[in-house]
Amino acid sequence: MNSKKTIALIILFLIVISFILTPIKLNTNGLETAGEIITSAFKPSISELPQALNASITTVFYAVAGMSIALLFSFFLSLYASGILTESRRIQNIIRNFFAATRAIHELIWALFFVTAFGLMPMTALLALAVPYTGMLGKVFTDIFCHMDLKKIQRLEGLGASKAQMILYGYLPQALPQLISYSLYRFECALRSSTILSFVGITGLGMKIQLTLNDLKFNEMFTYIYVLFLLVVVIEIWGNFYRQKKFQNGTVVVSILLLFSSWYFILIPEGALYDTLISQKNLAYTMDFISKLLGFQSETIAFLDMNEITHVFVLTLKTLQMSFVAIALSILFMSLTVILATKRYSHPMIYGMVRTIYLFTRAIPELIWAMILVFIFKPGIWVGALALAIHNFGILSKLCAEVIENMDEKPLLSLRQTGANKGELFMYGVLPSVIKSFISYSIYRWEIILRTTIIVGLVGAGGLGYYFRLNFSWFHYTNITLVLIFYLLLVKVADKLSLYLNKVWG
Repeated sequence: MNSKKTIALIILFLIVISFILTPIKLNTNGLETAGEIITSAFKPSISELPQALNASITTVFYAVAGMSIALLFSFFLSLYASGILTESRRIQNIIRNFFAATRAIHELIWALFFVTAFGLMPMTALLALAVPYTGMLGKVFTDIFCHMDLKKIQRLEGLGASKAQMILYGYLPQALPQLISYSLYRFECALRSSTILSFVGITGLGMKIQLTLNDLKFNEMFTYIYVLFLLVVVIEIWGNFYRQKKFQNGTVVVSILLLFSSWYFILIPEGALYDTLISQKNLAYTMDFISKLLGFQSETIAFLDMNEITHVFVLTLKTLQMSFVAIALSILFMSLTVILATKRYSHPMIYGMVRTIYLFTRAIPELIWAMILVFIFKPGIWVGALALAIHNFGILSKLCAEVIENMDEKPLLSLRQTGANKGELFMYGVLPSVIKSFISYSIYRWEIILRTTIIVGLVGAGGLGYYFRLNFSWFHYTNITLVLIFYLLLVKVADKLSLYLNKVWG
């Protein structure tokens, strides 16, 4: 048996075991509540629309302002990380590790830390968005700069151009289309991130969704959800136009208007201009918080207690279990629908419906899906796994559908000549051509799912996230540190494992 089959069997075994160990328990009136939620989805409250539009402005402006900080720092640091502004390997590795560390921790966790250290203010929300997105953007920007055609840069260097001139006239013109395209994609993600910052008291669509859900006003909740969905649709259309070179000048104008409007809103109406983020008092709070996390003010230190370590290790395994169930469900839902989401194999109406479902499921953050599902199912691993699966189903399916649509037609010619029908063309022509990409995207999404499990745990989905929330509420700081240690180790192992799996099936 070759290594591919062995690994495939091990993965299949882990997924099966994870499903067996994940009980599905409905709440007492779970089915009734599910029916009420589904019915409400078709009858959103129109009277809430003005408030929803107003809340959407707050959400968009926070996303834009947070992204602007991240773009500034990620671009500058990526010039060092890629070796453009320094030849020192040590500096490059330090910045690359900084990118990895900042993006490993979810923005909601950063928000909880910043609120604890500095208090609830607009700048804490912006920092919570800016820090992880600096890591995400920085990694990709560094890769873009590292894989550029250096012939033009070398010619500029030969003419005696300075570093600034080489960046301005050599690197930037080549990299700009990719930098903008990826930034637009990340802006869509930042919009979702801005939504879930309601958990730390930031107003906007997320807070409205949370409040209406807690009050069981499902009709009103869906009004806010649909406005969020429409915002994501607008960004999707914007990104597609830019990639098709239809809205490049307009992109610059819209970006500048959004940037100035967002910072005006954050600084004046939201009061960030009067925030005292950097002050002696906040510095003292921050040092005190760090001191507590490191155990300097605790009699019992959780990350040195074997009983606590063992308990958190078990929770780490449950978190892994959640991720296996989530990615398996995502792949299953994708497999059942992906052919319907391709123009060449589907009816136009069905294609449009399935693509809309993809967009809707990924537009709603995992945390909101989990908050809704808790009203139907009892809190536990299943809630988290299903919430992660629904969100990632939309993303994974879109990626896989685009692989099919962009594949080379040549492998299908001989099959067509033999009179193969559409089903046979897919099974024996399309699937063998796209399976490697499908596997690669599935591994990539599993890695993302694993990073996000801690967030759905905050609303009762179990695993490390639920334990993190409890200890944060109880001010058990060394327990929080212990969770973060295991969480970061889990992310590191996932990084290494995904690289290995991609090599095996690459």
